[in-house]
Amino acid sequence: MSDDNEGRVTEKVKKSLYGRGESMYAHLLRVGLELNHGAGESSGELLAKLLVARRHYNPDSVAVSQLMSHLAYDAALVRFARSVGLECDLHGFGMGGVERGRIEEALSAKGIRWDAHSLEGTVAEAP
Repeated sequence: MSDDNEGRVTEKVKKSLYGRGESMYAHLLRVGLELNHGAGESSGELLAKLLVARRHYNPDSVAVSQLMSHLAYDAALVRFARSVGLECDLHGFGMGGVERGRIEEALSAKGIRWDAHSLEGTVAEAP
């Protein structure tokens, strides 16, 4: 198969598997969110889950073994952000973490503190 044909086939497979050309990571995150974990929970409960997931999340690691902690953290981040009215674009998730950074900054602007010393006190004070 020529490189040109191979490229077109690859693109078609990506679109059929991951819908609208989203990354595999964004697809996994979307599927995880569709499982509806966290439905009916308060923003305080969702923040508590987010902070637990954050403790296991290593932003510097791209090892496959860390994939689940990245997905767990991002899913918790999206659920909490949505619970306090923030829009989240799953297409922005992936290796660059552009959307993750934007959401974390928006939550910081709402008063969520990410430093380790404030994690316990912040849960009770969720916006």
